[in-house]
Amino acid sequence: MQKSEVTVGQLVTYYHTIKEDGTKLNPVKTRILSEVTELPSGEEVCMIEGKRGLVSIQHLEIVPLTEN
Repeated sequence: MQKSEVTVGQLVTYYHTIKEDGTKLNPVKTRILSEVTELPSGEEVCMIEGKRGLVSIQHLEIVPLTEN
């Protein structure tokens, strides 16, 4: 997911784990709760429902409208 795609309230799928080969594991549907923040390392993160703290936006995918 790109920073420009992040919208508060957006329904997304969060993947807790992304393996080195790109395999995404443990998908959970959730909503974005905050705007994107950039950490000192350059990692772009935001808050989502059901998770304490910040998560990388690289672990998020927009849920297609047909699944809303």
